[in-house]
Amino acid sequence: MTHKKGKGHTGIQHTQKSKEKISDSLKKRYAIFGHPRIGKKHSKLTREKISYTKKDVKDSIVTKQKKSEAKKGSKNPMFGKSCSEDRRRKISEANTGHKFDGEICPKCNKIHPDITGKNNPTKPGKLNPFYGKHHTEETLNKHRGENNSSKRPSVKRKMRESAIKRIEKQLNNKQPLMPSIGNYETLALNNLEQCFGYKIERQKRVAGYFLDGYCSMLKLAIEIDEPNHFIRGRLRKRDLQRQNENENEIGCMFLRIKVPNKQNI
Repeated sequence: MTHKKGKGHTGIQHTQKSKEKISDSLKKRYAIFGHPRIGKKHSKLTREKISYTKKDVKDSIVTKQKKSEAKKGSKNPMFGKSCSEDRRRKISEANTGHKFDGEICPKCNKIHPDITGKNNPTKPGKLNPFYGKHHTEETLNKHRGENNSSKRPSVKRKMRESAIKRIEKQLNNKQPLMPSIGNYETLALNNLEQCFGYKIERQKRVAGYFLDGYCSMLKLAIEIDEPNHFIRGRLRKRDLQRQNENENEIGCMFLRIKVPNKQNI
């Protein structure tokens, strides 16, 4: 079977049936005599010739898709396998000192492919390899951190409390840490004290949070919600989560006072 002369594999192509016959015959031959290239390496001259013929030749989108499909999942020779520690060490030693950012490598004076993304901006639209694809629910959960132990409420609380203690010790000379007070917080709590006739404790620490106000006689927690606590007119989820944790911790009721925008006051 002859091919037309030209750049690349142009001209007549094998049919699928013909390809299968060739593949089967080669497999039988390799099973008896072994692969002719096993244990052999190309000479320097041959490598240079191969490099020269491939220079400036780019695969079409269709060819790239075929190559991708040919090595997906179980078709990939590394499917279900992992490199040994010795192999990883050798790869690490071979790459040490090389520069993989699309610029001239100081170690070998060659340009390696950019794997850092430094000189390879995100490809838009259909050029992006992830175009039209979606993450699985499992991957999304990992990204959200739902399966991460550091995101559990108990761990979060310990992190908050340890952060407060560290700041108290290092920055405030072991004095109680007081967060910033809202513009209308003092005025609102003063008026509530006069109405209730009971003292309201300011910035009470509960479950690693600070309550704007807490009346122990009424078991009432008070939060002054300024405009930054709302998203599209709804209270932020993390504020509701804090409320639930505080209610479970000290068994209190919650009074939330919404402060309107300045333009509405």
